[in-house]
Amino acid sequence: MIRNALVTSYRTIINNKTYTIINITGLVLGLTAAFVLLVFSINETSYNSCFTKQDQLYRVVFTDSKGISTPCGSKLIKPLFSVNVHECNRIARIIHTMPSVIKLENKFQLFACKNFICADNDIFNILGMNFIRGGVQVAAQRSNSLFISASAAKKYFNGNIRLLQPVKLKVGRCNYEMKLAGIYDDLPWNSTIKADFIAGIPFYESMLNDLMPDLLPMFNSWDDFSVESLCEFAPGTDIRSETPGIQKVLNDGAIKGLNLKISFQPFREIYLGSADLVSNSHLTGNRLSVYTYSWLALFILLLAGINYAILSTARSALRFKEIGVRKVLGATKRELRIQILIESVLLTLMALPLALFLLGMVDPRITGMPDYTITMYSSNMLKYILYFTGITLSIGILSGLYVAIYLAGLNPINALKAKYFSPGKFNLSKVFIGFQLFITLSLLICMITIYHQIRLCYISNLSISRQNILLVPLKSSDFQKYTSLKSKLAGISDITSYSGTGLINLPSVDMNSVPLNLPNSKKPIQIEYVRIDRDFFKTIGIQIIRGRDFDPYSITRKRIEYIINEEGEKGFGVENPVGMNMNQARIVGVVRDFNIHTLHKKILPTLFIYDPYSVNTLIFHYKQGSENTVVTDIKKVWAQVYPGIPLNYSFFQQELKGVYSRENNFVIAVAVFTVLAFVITGMGLFGLALLISERKTKETAVRKVFGASNMQIIFRMQREFLLYTGIATIVSIPVSWLLMDLWLKEFYYRVNVSIWVMLLCILTVTAFVSAILLMRTLKVLRSNPVNALKYE
Repeated sequence: MIRNALVTSYRTIINNKTYTIINITGLVLGLTAAFVLLVFSINETSYNSCFTKQDQLYRVVFTDSKGISTPCGSKLIKPLFSVNVHECNRIARIIHTMPSVIKLENKFQLFACKNFICADNDIFNILGMNFIRGGVQVAAQRSNSLFISASAAKKYFNGNIRLLQPVKLKVGRCNYEMKLAGIYDDLPWNSTIKADFIAGIPFYESMLNDLMPDLLPMFNSWDDFSVESLCEFAPGTDIRSETPGIQKVLNDGAIKGLNLKISFQPFREIYLGSADLVSNSHLTGNRLSVYTYSWLALFILLLAGINYAILSTARSALRFKEIGVRKVLGATKRELRIQILIESVLLTLMALPLALFLLGMVDPRITGMPDYTITMYSSNMLKYILYFTGITLSIGILSGLYVAIYLAGLNPINALKAKYFSPGKFNLSKVFIGFQLFITLSLLICMITIYHQIRLCYISNLSISRQNILLVPLKSSDFQKYTSLKSKLAGISDITSYSGTGLINLPSVDMNSVPLNLPNSKKPIQIEYVRIDRDFFKTIGIQIIRGRDFDPYSITRKRIEYIINEEGEKGFGVENPVGMNMNQARIVGVVRDFNIHTLHKKILPTLFIYDPYSVNTLIFHYKQGSENTVVTDIKKVWAQVYPGIPLNYSFFQQELKGVYSRENNFVIAVAVFTVLAFVITGMGLFGLALLISERKTKETAVRKVFGASNMQIIFRMQREFLLYTGIATIVSIPVSWLLMDLWLKEFYYRVNVSIWVMLLCILTVTAFVSAILLMRTLKVLRSNPVNALKYE
């Protein structure tokens, strides 16, 4: 019976080429899009699941009296836990060094050591890391041991490296000779810890003693917050019940008045559960993105399945006689249901290999997008194929179930008389069409709203003028020649203005504020300090609305000058604070509010301090169209001042795109799936219009013979579908408004969900539906009614 059902299904699919092509195309597009989103969601939730002891690993998190949580604390946690917390088998301290600070010297070349961490040797056992050569036993008690990953050994030494080989590291002016103690396999791609170089904690203490000796006493105290602690607890430990006891250990063992609340974050939750933590150095993701893309995948699958169900339901009316003949010849309801379900499953399975092929074509383009890594073809690919096959089978079964049940229950006499569905029998088909239009319209409203918000991020009056700005980061070792560099840069004619800031990045993601007590205020206000050089506001295109810019001779006169923003003026409660003295400094100007961060955060009261000795980033404003000349000229000056050190630079426009990379990727994804929804919906409507026009050819001919105009016939054909569009509109408006309101809550400065956007989307979808139906209706109207009636 199964063989006969397969052969019959194959013949049915082949003999209806138009519907087969429409169905398979819709399924392939829907399955491919859903598979991409599902792989992304699976990848995002798989971080740190690659470690064998994942269920035993926890990261220590500290929360202060203000409710601020951080995974960084004192290095003294390890000896305290080792003696007093018996449930903790091992604890490894990790210090994440600043990128590009540590240089590797090899064959008289300097390479920036990316992903360099300092950690206890217990880290290798806790993470179950495998050594290719050497190991912890080789390091023994050496304080200058260095471990490197296999990829780093290949990249920097071409694989020609031996155990205990001297490795030269350079940090600022200090040189360190390390001994290679081991080469380990790279950590898996879905590890939140990225480590190509691992040195011991003593190496970090040596660097601190050489570069910043004043901070060494703090590093060895409970007041330090630079060390991350990763704990391995005994199997079966209930961490919640143990936390109060560990809190008591901390309170008794630490200094009095530390006032820190301790908690333990499961290692698997670091990637998606660290949004509220400050000073987190691990790779992190966005839980909202996972939910959003999972729902998008579900919607696309529903669209593809509904598209198939609509066409199958409509086409089933043309199979009444076939079903009647089968029943007369003895076919049972069970056999008919199996036949129709096999036909549905076979069609969807035909789409599966095409979807997987298309997935392979899409993979390199998506993986190459910044901040949007999707690992499709990995060791999990076999598991993915099993998931995808199961999803495809489910779509085939669910899509064909309604048609199978209905057709199998037909009365054979009515079926042989070719009594087609009456209007009341199409209720489920109408629901399918309405749901399809609802998803399409909702996606369109969301896409345009998201686009307007991203556009606001770039052109907002609160943002820095992004045109013609070049950024050059400075390291502390470079700063000693900052004055000489500035004097030489003054000779570049294409540079209209230049300045500097103490911010490491511009725009800056991190917001550091401190409470400030004011004489006329009962409670302190949160204020942000930004150290800048003269002409900072002129360079970034921000207007000083009151007062003046900094006096370059104020430092020689030992006088500190401030400029505040409008928010700061409001916080001080003074109408014109210019000339006001505060903390042995004088306010000399008020600048209009602008955002040095992103629009996610409110602009805080900000004090801009004239401090050219704290500049971390040089800022240049150049003439329009002269960027290539300016970069070349700056490189020449840089080579004179810093011979042998390459110039690093970026354009502000690039940096701005970088901080909004997630939002940019999100709007691209929504736009792609909106277009996909239009394509799938359009194919479904076209197929349905094709079937309806075939069934109503004689009716249309009769109406034309009796004098009906073309407009009357077009309206009758479109009336029902316009009603579906109206119902979809009523449902989609509150749903899309709610979704966008949730997404926009991530931004402090945001657009409103506009009624005009909704109206535009409604008109677009209505015109789209009407155009598809009109194409088919015009073909029927152009035909001669005599041809349709001559056989009656």
